[in-house]
Amino acid sequence: MSYTWPLYTFLGHLPAPIAEQATRLGSPCRFTTQEYLLREGERSDDVFLLLRGIIKVIGRSDDRDVLISLRVGGDVVGDLAALSGQQRIATVMACHDVETRRLSAMTWRSLLRDQPEAQAAYTRMLGDRLCAATRRQVDLAGCRPLVRVARILAELGQLYGRRTPLGLEIDVALTQPELAAAAACSESTLRTILRELREARILSTEYRRLVILDPAELNRLADTDT
Repeated sequence: MSYTWPLYTFLGHLPAPIAEQATRLGSPCRFTTQEYLLREGERSDDVFLLLRGIIKVIGRSDDRDVLISLRVGGDVVGDLAALSGQQRIATVMACHDVETRRLSAMTWRSLLRDQPEAQAAYTRMLGDRLCAATRRQVDLAGCRPLVRVARILAELGQLYGRRTPLGLEIDVALTQPELAAAAACSESTLRTILRELREARILSTEYRRLVILDPAELNRLADTDT
């Protein structure tokens, strides 16, 4: 099977021959919706190269789940524990069917050591992640909760949206606590904002399903400065 990976991912940064070599390392491993790849606090060091699908990276803070990031085909997860030897600092869960290659820590370290292009791609990927996290913090700082939620939804729609007859469906199963944490607001505030967006016919919500009915209006809200 052939794959196409976003350029900002680890495999997307690699020259095609080396990316193909990397996808033959380790062993194939598939996960289904809501299945765990990794759990926070574990002392394991396997690394997963994502070939297809979307996963979410979740941390725990004040007894609630916090959505740290989403990863797509071409990304790598579990890499930090493999390099540091420390316990897992986050939980990783499949948003729907996910296809991966499971690599041992030794195999992962050997890839980075023996392939300078792989080490360079990994460094660029880490830099991209840091820049994206910094941009999000700056973008959300000082904004009203409505603007923060609109920006998160607009970003999810842009990166993970799937066109349907109803609108732009965000093809990631997120809980309300995760979405609230990503937008830095309380769950009660999030519920109020989602209700306002539904009443304005900007958003449709069902259980772990979000459809953007009016992307232009959502983007207008997201571009509001305060």
